[in-house]
Amino acid sequence: MKTKMHPMHSSQGRWRGADYVLLLLLSLCLLPSFAYAQGIEQVRGVVYRDDNRNKQRDEGEPGIARVMVSNGRDIVRTDAQGRYQIPLAAADDSMVFVIKPRDYALPVDSEFIPRFWYQHDPDGSPSRRYAGAPASGPVPDTVNFGLIAQQEPERFTVAMLADPQVTDEDEVDYYRRSVINSLQAHKDDIALGFSLGDIVNDNLDLYPNIIRETAAVQVPWFNVFGNHDMNLDATDDLGSDDTFESFFGPTTYALQYGPVHFIYFDDVVHWLDAQGDDRYHGGLRDDQLVFIANYLNAIQKHEMVVLLMHIPLVDREMGSAIGDEDLQRLMNLLSPFKNSVSISGHVHMQQHFYLDQRNGWQGEQAHYHFNLGAASGSWWSGQLDADGIPLTTMRDGTPNGYALIEFSARDYRINYHAARSNEKLRIMGPGPVVKDSFPLSDVYVNVFNGEPNDVVEYQVDGGRWQPMQRREEKDPFVLQQNLARLFGLNQANNHRLSHALPSTHLWKANVGTDYLPGSHQLRIRHTDRYGRVSEQSAQFDVIELEPVH
Repeated sequence: MKTKMHPMHSSQGRWRGADYVLLLLLSLCLLPSFAYAQGIEQVRGVVYRDDNRNKQRDEGEPGIARVMVSNGRDIVRTDAQGRYQIPLAAADDSMVFVIKPRDYALPVDSEFIPRFWYQHDPDGSPSRRYAGAPASGPVPDTVNFGLIAQQEPERFTVAMLADPQVTDEDEVDYYRRSVINSLQAHKDDIALGFSLGDIVNDNLDLYPNIIRETAAVQVPWFNVFGNHDMNLDATDDLGSDDTFESFFGPTTYALQYGPVHFIYFDDVVHWLDAQGDDRYHGGLRDDQLVFIANYLNAIQKHEMVVLLMHIPLVDREMGSAIGDEDLQRLMNLLSPFKNSVSISGHVHMQQHFYLDQRNGWQGEQAHYHFNLGAASGSWWSGQLDADGIPLTTMRDGTPNGYALIEFSARDYRINYHAARSNEKLRIMGPGPVVKDSFPLSDVYVNVFNGEPNDVVEYQVDGGRWQPMQRREEKDPFVLQQNLARLFGLNQANNHRLSHALPSTHLWKANVGTDYLPGSHQLRIRHTDRYGRVSEQSAQFDVIELEPVH
């Protein structure tokens, strides 16, 4: 019986016995861990330059040397003719994939999902509510991967969003009309896109819908696995990502674009408790850590490394969110790299962490971890705006949105974009100020992507700039929305806005009351760690009360 071939798989070309011996010797030299795979089937093929972009190898399309290919644990490089050989990681439910090298693009489907893997599962995933891997049959004679030559710049922009977390078609529509409509304005500047987990909210039937909407950005888009992407009918961790993998490929992957290396991984461990109920915690499997180690060993220590995941590395108290041992192993691997950053989602708040020796980091400078706020904000909840979309402000006062991050070989710059506003901060207060009265004239400023060492200042009527003080308090705007919740005002789909939590990017000042009656201009100036300055204005009124006789 013939096996149906994936578009990337081709049986063209004959391999000689001597070729196999040469390639096997080369592979053994590259990676000693082949020894563990004795008796496991080998996957062989060619990584080639797909000049006509038809996703199959044609005559005259050359192989590409020294491209990395992996089984999710081991990594080998292709020989001078682009040939590789690697064992399957398991007899069933395993993947082999090509790792995108610099100056080559992965093929994408009609909806811009990169296609770079072969999934081996001879009998297919077990029958469940949400389908997993189809039956692959036996390993094909050859599994070829095509790449498309392209020039990649030294500096480029990547779009990142976390937790779209759509539950139904209404929320897919909110996602399209807020996040995607905003992103489309930047699509000519974006090289790649990443969604950092919780692509859906347990309803895995919505994957095609959200893929369709995200495709409007028209850039290759990678997806990271989150806890709400689990197939909850699975009884173990390995089976919980079957449905996700059938749409998006391996949950642990690496690629290079320009001078920057991206590694993303599934840090959600699924398990069942004694009652058979689904549970999860943050952590990594051994095979994932071995893959990360193998990839990092294959690149130079001065190169930029970006780790992407769903669950943050640490929690608000700076304790490990993925287990002490797993965090230490990860920090051991990453610490030799001077230029690195890690980015996560999951929490539906915007936070900045600096990992040091207390977290197992051994680098000279602290490792920066960016916990990106959610595209869904506060789970698509709260009062509806004029367009019928929930305000969905996060618990720390951050509006739903996404990040555009500029990367180069030595640095990065994060730009957070609110989905429905060009504002970078929100000014709250003061209300009407009574002249020369008790100073009830506090001003709060929520700098949506503010960090602890940022400088925030205020100015009244063109006067002297004065500093504001950073406070970890609950955002007044969210508290106001919580009051609306008590009265059930215009809530979307009965999902009421979550209770406010202390914000780490809130600044406060008292502007005083010694002003003439009338309107006054309040101006806020924010300077971030990159030296970028942004300003925003608001008006406040001063009134004078008549004396009581």
